[in-house]
Amino acid sequence: MRRDSTRATSAGGPSSGADTRQVKRADAGLLLADVLRELLFSLQVEDGLVAVGYGTEDIPALVRGTVPQERVTKLSPREHTEEDLSRLFEASMKLY
Repeated sequence: MRRDSTRATSAGGPSSGADTRQVKRADAGLLLADVLRELLFSLQVEDGLVAVGYGTEDIPALVRGTVPQERVTKLSPREHTEEDLSRLFEASMKLY
């Protein structure tokens, strides 16, 4: 599936303070991720799952709890496996 990088480029637009004029489409997702991390930090959102009491030892249970949640998982634009979910939770332990 091809992603629409135009949306990601506009999401990091003027209101974010990010200069998108020289951003290549291939780098739009990275810019968007940086802008979102900065936003979360500025809003003092908890820094990942660790900050709200979860650890890597909780990942198998988080995956098991996520798999049956089709109302959430069906929103994903691509198919996913339990291994994909594990990597997602691992990456979500710390956000910034």
